[in-house]
Amino acid sequence: MPGLSLATTSSSNFTDLLALSVFRSEIKTDTNNVLGSNWTETESFCNWVGVSCSHRRQRVTALNLTNMGLQGTISPYVGNLSFLVTLDLSNNSFYGPMN
Repeated sequence: MPGLSLATTSSSNFTDLLALSVFRSEIKTDTNNVLGSNWTETESFCNWVGVSCSHRRQRVTALNLTNMGLQGTISPYVGNLSFLVTLDLSNNSFYGPMN
């Protein structure tokens, strides 16, 4: 995905950064501008709103974006978050097939 910075991302968690970035790109409406203002390259993805990471490996273990006013599709790249234990996207408006 264009614009991703490798400067602060090790190769072991670049997969997580890519998955989250593609997920963000599939969001068509961000009513509260949460992802637009916080999910930026200037901040480690482990510090992004709704993202929790393991302390040891800095890999995404939870994605909790409940009640964020998000609309769009859920990218199949979410399946690449191999350490993900919890996914909560409730009370948003996601649509389309899950592949």
